[in-house]
Amino acid sequence: NTSGLTLSFVEDHPVDTELTQLIAVDKENTSNGNGIVKYSIASQNPQILQMFSVDANTGVISLIKPFNFSANTQFTLEIRATDSPAKGKSLSANYTLNIVVLQDKDTGPYFPVPVSTVDVLENITQGTRFLELKAVDRDAGALSYSIVSQVAEQQPSSAATQDHFSINNSTGWLTVVLSLDYEQVQRYHLVVQATDTAATKRWRSTNATLTIQVVNLNEHSPVFPPIQNLSLVEDFRLDSVIYQAIAQDQDDGLFGQIVYAFHLSDGSLALQDGPFSINATTGEVWLHSNLDYEKRRAYSLTIRGSDTLGNPSGKFSE
Repeated sequence: NTSGLTLSFVEDHPVDTELTQLIAVDKENTSNGNGIVKYSIASQNPQILQMFSVDANTGVISLIKPFNFSANTQFTLEIRATDSPAKGKSLSANYTLNIVVLQDKDTGPYFPVPVSTVDVLENITQGTRFLELKAVDRDAGALSYSIVSQVAEQQPSSAATQDHFSINNSTGWLTVVLSLDYEQVQRYHLVVQATDTAATKRWRSTNATLTIQVVNLNEHSPVFPPIQNLSLVEDFRLDSVIYQAIAQDQDDGLFGQIVYAFHLSDGSLALQDGPFSINATTGEVWLHSNLDYEKRRAYSLTIRGSDTLGNPSGKFSE
């Protein structure tokens, strides 16, 4: 027995084509038949005999049935060379041939569960994993992941042009690598690619498009500008606006919407305090009953501006 040859073929190698040729040498004289060599497959494995043939005269080994990487990745053939003496017993020698089947990427990877949109809180910690993108491939072999592109929907900002996300090339886990800020960027659009790793380097890939929506948080309190004292004549016209409270909030959405009310001395909130009333939406303060200088010469009003539509869990200033 002699071994020493390993050959590799892609699984879509054409049928009825030559794989290799083995040539045995017999030093005896061919005139009496001793030096004439005949070739055969020594193995009695039906699978081997169905897959391969050998030309008895030339030693050419051919593929007679298609490879299937998913079923078999390696075959071991015992090729026998036998002399043909006119008299006496024939002599033979075996040669072991190993055939390795390489995968032909005939299906390619795909994402079985498409993920189009995912929400991420704007205060998520840098370095936090938040989503695993998992592709599958009916062929054997590992997959490699990469981010092909990531685009931010933004107001012009140099920070927004930086890559805020990364992906583990082996596991497909997405990670936040830079701080998010809803007030700067509300959405990011990513294209993630999964690529197979066929030994033949005939790689195939598939893409998934993902929109990451940054979830707004209530980070800022409303801020009032300095308020000056107001002077009114006692016969000031009723149902007239005497002042408008305007607070600013750097948050967007509901967290940036401000509701106004009077903060009374007993701690409660109300839309009326004495002869004055306030519009909860606009912050306009109205005079709704007569003033009397002899009875009262001054009023101290505390106006509260609250975000999140006045929700107690929101932030406020006075």
